[in-house]
Amino acid sequence: MKRPVLTRFALVLGIAAAALGGCGKSDSSSSAPAAINANCPIMPGNAVSTKAPTVQYNGVTIGFCCEECVEKWNAWTDQQKADFVKANTPEVINKFGNPPPGETDH
Repeated sequence: MKRPVLTRFALVLGIAAAALGGCGKSDSSSSAPAAINANCPIMPGNAVSTKAPTVQYNGVTIGFCCEECVEKWNAWTDQQKADFVKANTPEVINKFGNPPPGETDH
C-alpha cells in the first residue's frame, strides 16, 4: 500500500525537478535587451514575445512577431522608424533633449 504513494511522490518530485531544471540555463534571448514595444510595429495586432526577432535602432530594441516583419521594418525610412520609437518611448527620446509630446519651445 505504501508503494503507490512513494511512486507518486517520486513522480511528482521528478516532474518538479525537470520543470525547475531549466531556470539556471542561459540562452541568447535572455541576454538580449527587452523590446520597447508590446506589439509588432508592422502588424500591430500581433504581440511580441520574448523569443521574437528583434533589431537595435538608435540604442533601443524593437521587437517583431516574425522575420518577415523585420524585413519590412528594414524597408521603412528613418523617419518612420523614429516616429515609431518616439510613439512607443517618449521618455527615452526626451532624455536626449527633445521636448515631451505636445510641448513646443517658447
